[in-house]
Amino acid sequence: MPFDPTTGTYVTFKRDNGFETDSMSVFGEATVDLTEKFEISAGARYSLEARDSYQRSLPAHIAFAGAFPGNIVLTDRYRDDNISPQVTVRYKPEPDTSIYAAYKQGFKAGGFNISQALTPAASVAAGRYGAETAEGGEIGLRTLQFDRRLSFNITAYRYIYSDLQVQFFDPQSVSLTAGNAGALRTQGVEADFNYRVPGIDGFSLRGAGAYNDAEYADYIGQCFPGQTIAQGCNLLPVGTAFTSQDYDGRTPPKAPKFAGRLGFTMDAPLGRSGLSLRASSDVSYTSEYNYTDALRVDSIQPAYARIDAALALCGSDGLWTVSLIGRNLTNKLTVTAANDIPFAGGTGTGTNTGVLADMSAFVDNPREIFLELALKF
Repeated sequence: MPFDPTTGTYVTFKRDNGFETDSMSVFGEATVDLTEKFEISAGARYSLEARDSYQRSLPAHIAFAGAFPGNIVLTDRYRDDNISPQVTVRYKPEPDTSIYAAYKQGFKAGGFNISQALTPAASVAAGRYGAETAEGGEIGLRTLQFDRRLSFNITAYRYIYSDLQVQFFDPQSVSLTAGNAGALRTQGVEADFNYRVPGIDGFSLRGAGAYNDAEYADYIGQCFPGQTIAQGCNLLPVGTAFTSQDYDGRTPPKAPKFAGRLGFTMDAPLGRSGLSLRASSDVSYTSEYNYTDALRVDSIQPAYARIDAALALCGSDGLWTVSLIGRNLTNKLTVTAANDIPFAGGTGTGTNTGVLADMSAFVDNPREIFLELALKF
């Protein structure tokens, strides 16, 4: 971009924004032993949120004055409060085993988008988003077995998030905007264990797994740039093009159905030297997921597995450790999130023919090898 002598800058646009937040919460809970094996706990949290936000655009490059006009100011004053109760019934059939069932409510305050597009027609009301609430429950088991060598936990849950806060990046206005979806239902099962193997001193196995079934409900939201009518951008027309798509029944971004890991640790003394050697490794697996907020059809991260491992030499006094650490030894390049690049395609949205925008992706680190020296004082 050439230098603009009028505003004295190379910068496409400038923005000044900020917010001040005051939060207060009070939580109370009481537990009653109904019998020797049954107890009930109940409590509630009161939350009070106060947030003052502002944003203003500043004169920038004259070539983009139409898209990013200067000297526009928006301010917002947000106030909200909430009471979220919870209750848990717990049964202990034996000292090292607990079975529970819980009902819970939750709350996340709303606010004002300080990164929304600023135009002469922009309004404070358009920049606001509301509070998100959650309601649901879970049942679970926590136990120690086999002379406490095995630790095992399992939980089944179901929660409904109402007025779910969602976020979208608009490459045309270079604006990251939060809003409210209708609802999100999430349910599933997760478990983990740790087992000290008998007969092999210092050897333990561990693992965890989670199945998560998440779906949007009652949610009409933004199309991705270049999305055609055939690809689902067929709602809320403006002029000759549609602007929105139906997310009802679809899985939200970055929400794999299954994730799990399995690993071990082995600690072994090195003769009578007082030194010890520790070897450990974990294999993790994640099923496929979509990594874009608007669920672009070409933005699927396939299922993948990763291996991490470490080998450590430990001093006899425990004051020093030298470790060789390997992360992502399978060298899997996986995308965690992506945004459409501003002014790089994305034409024909909501029409019969569209051109997708280019994307900028955030990729996890490739294979990494570290040599670490740890000292305790």
